[in-house]
Amino acid sequence: MPPKRQSLKNKLESSFRMVVFVSLIISVSLAYLIFSLSISSSIDPQILKASKLTDTRLLIILAVANLVALGVSRLLAAKHTKNLVEPILAIKAGAEIIGEGNLDYTIDVSTNDEVEDLAVAFNTMSKKLNTLLSEVSTENDEISAERNKFLVVIEGVLDGIITLDYGRKISLVNKAALGMLGLQESDLIGKKFDDLILIFKNKTKLSALDFCPLTPVDQDKVVFQDKNLKMVTPKKELFISMISASIKGGKLANLGCIITFRDSTKETEMEEMKIDFVSMAAHELRTPLTTIRGYASLLEPKLQGKITPEESTFLERISISATQLSALVENLLDVSKIEHSSLEIEPAEEDWVKLVKTAVLGFEEFAKQKNIDLKYIEPTKKLPSVFVDVFRIAEVISNLVANAITYSKGNGKVEVRTYEEKGMVVTSVKDNGIGIPEKSIPHLFTKFYRVSGVLEQGSKGTGLGLYISKSIVNMHKGDIWVESELGVGSTFYFTVPVFKQDKTS
Repeated sequence: MPPKRQSLKNKLESSFRMVVFVSLIISVSLAYLIFSLSISSSIDPQILKASKLTDTRLLIILAVANLVALGVSRLLAAKHTKNLVEPILAIKAGAEIIGEGNLDYTIDVSTNDEVEDLAVAFNTMSKKLNTLLSEVSTENDEISAERNKFLVVIEGVLDGIITLDYGRKISLVNKAALGMLGLQESDLIGKKFDDLILIFKNKTKLSALDFCPLTPVDQDKVVFQDKNLKMVTPKKELFISMISASIKGGKLANLGCIITFRDSTKETEMEEMKIDFVSMAAHELRTPLTTIRGYASLLEPKLQGKITPEESTFLERISISATQLSALVENLLDVSKIEHSSLEIEPAEEDWVKLVKTAVLGFEEFAKQKNIDLKYIEPTKKLPSVFVDVFRIAEVISNLVANAITYSKGNGKVEVRTYEEKGMVVTSVKDNGIGIPEKSIPHLFTKFYRVSGVLEQGSKGTGLGLYISKSIVNMHKGDIWVESELGVGSTFYFTVPVFKQDKTS
């Protein structure tokens, strides 16, 4: 049968009682002995004299007896204290060993009391810590492996990658980015993005605040994207296409955004050379074309009745072709201005319904020739005024209506509508023509793009009309888009802001 468990408190109290009891017994015994001798000496003085005991010697004997009793008590107390303290010191030493990282160490204490419970608790704690650290070590190994895999992947990416922390400081940059920037990793890591790298959109300088807003997101999200940017570093200047994204939980990882960019310098330079060449050629063509159109317009009335009908047709075709070529030259010059940000608009307050009606009426004859029913459907309520450049916006409307008529089937119809929605005046041009393939819609408003296939048949377009229209609408702070289904038809929409009178004027 195991010994009966005794608490530490009871042990301390028992030890104290034992010491006090032993001290008391010794003191009482000596006191009794001295008292007996004193009694004996009072009965027989000769005994006292024979024993040579005096009052002083009795006091000395009593003091010595008490010292002996005290010494015995201390010995007993020391023994009991040792039995109590040694297990505690063993726990202390074991705790220090465990604290140094030796979690396999076991504290061996058998006192059958709270001290033993404390030792068992320490042993249990060290085992749990050992297990927990093993699990954490495994997780850290997995995280490290994933991080290494991530680093290998981004180092192999040809696009430049830069990550910014929540202070918009550069925390990571791959080799491709270093090559494009002409800088070393030590030049970038830990430095603020704006202190080393400048980004320009046309002539406007962008800051890290524009493409790394540090707004918490509940899912991975692209926060900035642009294709025509200029990047300037202390070593290089280049043109780039850039995408910036934020990730869910980025704040916990101190990851503000991930910037991915591609060097488009060569493409941009080639595009600028092409635009400059086109602009120069267009300027050179404008003068002879004006001369051709002028002489053709003079000859036509004077030669009426003097030349054969066939010759008259030839003259008419010369005039039409010169007009078409002149329109192409003007489009090329407009594209050049758009690319160099020099196309200007002169907006004024205008009646939108009147403006659209006038533009649509100009195509009635063309629609009749193609047997197309062209209609402008009046809005159900009065529309507010708009603030636009009449000449440029009329160019947009004309382009959309001309395309709708051109690509509509015989006996088809084209409907133009206008209405107000959310502070914008919306204009739609709907046809029941052959429609646009879905894969072509994202490219429809880029310059020189023409839809391949059925839409090319009978079309002499250059792929510039929609690009110019989009640019003009954007300059008016509006938007343009298309909804189309192949074989059913297309509807083009564009918006312009409602004119707001300045109340302070």
